[in-house]
This record gives sequence, C-alpha cells and structure tokens, in this order.
Amino acid sequence: MQRDSIPDHVPSALVRDFSLFTSPGMAPTANGDPHAAVARVHGKPRIFYSPFNTRDGRGTWVITRARDQRKVLEDLDTFSSHRSIFSSALGENWPMIPLELDPPAHGIFRALLNPLFSSGRVMALERTVRKQARALIDRIARMRTSCDVMKDFAIPFTVDVYLGLMGLSNSRSKILIRWVSDLLHGNGVKRTEAAQSIVKFIDEVAAMRRKQPAADFMTFVVRAQVEGRSLTNEEVRGIGVLFLIAG
Repeated sequence: MQRDSIPDHVPSALVRDFSLFTSPGMAPTANGDPHAAVARVHGKPRIFYSPFNTRDGRGTWVITRARDQRKVLEDLDTFSSHRSIFSSALGENWPMIPLELDPPAHGIFRALLNPLFSSGRVMALERTVRKQARALIDRIARMRTSCDVMKDFAIPFTVDVYLGLMGLSNSRSKILIRWVSDLLHGNGVKRTEAAQSIVKFIDEVAAMRRKQPAADFMTFVVRAQVEGRSLTNEEVRGIGVLFLIAG
C-alpha cells in the first residue's frame, strides 16, 4: 500500500491493508461463508482506515462494531448517505433514490414510494407471482429431474417478478441477470459496461412509459410529483436503478 494514497489526517496506526473484494475470504466463492469472511476484521481495531474499497481511490473508514455503526448511521449532521455507489462507475454523481438521499429528501421520497410496497399491494400480486413460479417449475420438470435451485429457479423467478412489476415481458430476463451479475461481481470494465447498459435500459423504459402509460411501477414514477413538481430525469433514473438492483 502506498502512503501517499492515505490522507494526512489518518494516523498510521489505524491503517490496515483490507479490501472488501480481495482480502482473504472476501472474494465470492461457491458455497462461501461471507459472515465468517467479514468477521476477520473483528480482530483489528474497532475503527480503522483502508485505502481500498472505492472506485475513486479515496479509501474508507471501516467500522467493525454494531454500537459504533449505529452511531454513524444516526449522526446525520456528520455522515452523508450520498456516495454515488452506482453512478460513480459512470463517472457521475447522482444518487440512487431513496437509499443515497439524506434527510429531509430521504423522507419525502420514502413517503412517495412506500404505498407501492404496502401489504395490500403486495398481497394483490400473489396470484401473478404464483403463476410465474409454477411456470418456472413446470419448465424445469419438463427438461430434467433435478436442478440448481439458485440458477434454474430463484434468480430467474426474481427477475421475472421484477419485469412484471415494470410491465415488461420476461424476454429480457437473461440479459438483466447478466448485467446485475457483472455489476456486482465483475471486474472494473464489466461493472462499467453493466452500469451503462442498466442506465440505458431504465431511461428507455421511462421514455416509453411517458408516451405509453400502463399500470406499472415506472408509469407511477414518471407521473409522480414531489413538493408540487414532477421528478427530474435524474431522479427517475435514480429510483429505477435502485429498484432494479434491489429487486
């Protein structure tokens, strides 16, 4: 590690060579144990600095104890949620909404979106979701007598539900799975390419729903208003990207 990559205000005694992606036990592996891997940091100081973990090279403070993490999360005056985790892959600085918004904007957008995920709305989806699950199970049964539950059912099922909420057919399922996989697990080049593809997809769906509204998530977003105004294109994108990645 190079000392010139560490800010002057960081004490040398609190610097550790730790990477969320490449340190021992942290790299994704089949049947891995992420909790055991993360627990490796508990033998270090409660708070230490790592010059890794971010695309912009600024490094991060690593908070290893729950009580300290709670203090950070509740100290809204000192710490911001806006880190542009996704948009920084594009060299941009817009937030995923509402995840990367600080109060009071966070509360305003949460209040806007919460009704979309109320228990009543979710229960109303049950018949459609069950139909999607049965279709996947029937397809697996026709093809083989066993399956990889994650690859053959769980992942495509999740993406099909997402596409249904967006009012789209499941013909895009495989490409969305690839984009999100590259975004979360690919190298720098693949992450950037995936981010570009996801943004293009969200922008295209938003543009389509402005012209051809339907009873779906994106139509609600492009028609929504906060504080008496319509959402900006960047705000629509920030909501759409978070909905895709989280979903």
